[in-house]
Amino acid sequence: MPSNSKPPASDERFGTIVHRCTRADLLDFGDLVDVSLPAFCVGFKLPVAVSRAVWVECVAPYEACIEQPGGQAGAIRLSTLLFAAVDAARKNQDKAELLFSFALKRSGKAPKRKKLKLICSAGDHGEPMLTVLDRYED
Repeated sequence: MPSNSKPPASDERFGTIVHRCTRADLLDFGDLVDVSLPAFCVGFKLPVAVSRAVWVECVAPYEACIEQPGGQAGAIRLSTLLFAAVDAARKNQDKAELLFSFALKRSGKAPKRKKLKLICSAGDHGEPMLTVLDRYED
């Protein structure tokens, strides 16, 4: 091993770390979408990201909704989701993980209740971070 390279990280209980993926990596890869700015606007005090699955299903505009009145634009759907999440967080401040639901309005159809999961966990440097996932995602 060259003298200037560091040995691989190791943990006595689990051995050598083969691969490490940080929250920053997940944001760079697009697996997480940072929504911290609109989250701060609705009352969150910590950085917030949503999973790609939540973004695609719950936030990104549906093709059928773009031109039709009554369909929610992506920013409105994101605000609706974040208001539901911050409300659930305020009611469950002692929980690191909770389920919440919100009404996803769809053009020409009845609103769909969507259950999501809000997790508070440590960021890359130990700081608290929030992540919104589909209820079945890890």
